[in-house]
Formats: sequence, C-alpha cells, structure tokens
Amino acid sequence: MKTLRIITLITALAAVNSVFAQGKFFVNSYVQFVSGKFEDGAKYSSVFFYNGIKYQARDLFLSLNIPFVAISSNGSADKSGGIPKATNTSGILHSEEENHMALGFGDLYFNLSYEIISQGALFPAVSLDGYVKAPTASKSLGIGSGSFDYFTAIGLRKNFERFLLFAQFGYLTLGEVVGSRVDNPFTLSAGVGYLLGSNNQSLYLGYDSYSTIIQGHVPPKQLSFGYNYAFNPRLIFSAIFSLPLDSENSDLFFSGGFNYEL
Repeated sequence: MKTLRIITLITALAAVNSVFAQGKFFVNSYVQFVSGKFEDGAKYSSVFFYNGIKYQARDLFLSLNIPFVAISSNGSADKSGGIPKATNTSGILHSEEENHMALGFGDLYFNLSYEIISQGALFPAVSLDGYVKAPTASKSLGIGSGSFDYFTAIGLRKNFERFLLFAQFGYLTLGEVVGSRVDNPFTLSAGVGYLLGSNNQSLYLGYDSYSTIIQGHVPPKQLSFGYNYAFNPRLIFSAIFSLPLDSENSDLFFSGGFNYEL
C-alpha cells in the first residue's frame, strides 16, 4: 500500500537524516517505482515523480509533496482510493480493458513529526507523527478516493552511538469510497539505522504492517531497505527498496532521489 511506504520513507529516512540537517529547508525530488500483479495475474507498473519542500530540525519535521504519476497496466484503472483489492496494493483496481496508460498528478501529502519528549539515558525520544492526504489526484489515473485521509501516530526513537532504533504505532482514518467497504487500520513500523564512515552515510532496515483493511483479505506487510549519502550538508541522496512479506500482496517498491538545501 503506497501510503504506508510513504510513512516508512518519512519516518526512517527523516530520523536518520536528522544527523545531517538541523533547522533547514530542503527541496526534495525523487522517483518512486511500484510494480506488481492483479488477482488474475495481470501485471501493472506505476512511476511517481515527487517534488516537494520540507523543513527538518532535531525536534520537528514538515514536508509537502505532490507527485506526477505515470501508470501502465494491462488492466484499466478504476477509483479505489489507494486501498488494496485482492493482490493490488498500488491503488489501482483491475477491470476488463487492456493496455491502459495514464498520466496526471497524484494526491498531495502533508507530513509532520514533532518530538514531544527528548531522548534520555534510558528512555527513547517520543514524537507525534502524522499526515493529511488531500484528494488532488487526476481522475484519469484511478488512484484517488476523492476524499481526505488522516494518519496519526506515536513515534519512538533511541540513538546508541552509530545505531538508531525507531518504532511507530499509528491509526489511519480512510475517507469513504463509493462502492468500497473498508476498516480503518492500525499500523506498525519498526527498524534500525546505522551510520557509516564519517557519518555522511547511513543504512536502515525497516518493517511495516497494517491491521485488517478489507475483511477476507490479508493486510499488507513489507520489509524495507534504505540508504542515505550526504555529499555535503546541502545535498543528500536517499534510496529505499521494499518487498511484500505476505502471499496475497505482490507490490515491489523502489524510490530514490535528492534533497537540496534552500
């Protein structure tokens, strides 16, 4: 599910990147690629070109992003609100038409993370995390619900010299989609980051999962691998790769791009 992958990217990479940036504005540009198959075996792929702005400090992270999207599949897109149906977790529902291609803008995401309790000798830092999804997606893409989604969460983070442990417990309020019956899921994200060399590189390993969204269907679970490289304090490269851990969901996900200090 794409929204959870955005949560992973924001939570993990923002936490590790905080080593490199303190109280600065960045422009971010990155490409996100998702591929998988529908329940009947038909394949699809989506490319999201993200451009946005973010503010990052030790205790505050804000970002605003809207993607330009290209979708190709041998089944046409239909409105799903980004909710998986059967094996499709990219936000596209499969229909009988073939060789579908669509271009347009996706939904706008505003992300926030604010540290409310600083890390102590024995206790982790605690943050309030969340996002608001605004329904700006082009209708031709078939990836928007036409309604707002809201995510709220508690984040935990603890540094041990070069290691960073993080976890996030959240609740996703999904907007209504005509013809779809879904439950608002709880989410869990957890992982570890590690600083390399002279602290200008970092790796992380993360796990993400939902509670039940659609009765009778297995909710998405995924494992993610990330990498950051700071060319200098003003230019940071980030990449993330994830793969599903359940038999029903088939999405493979890759995202990579740059953060430029303003």
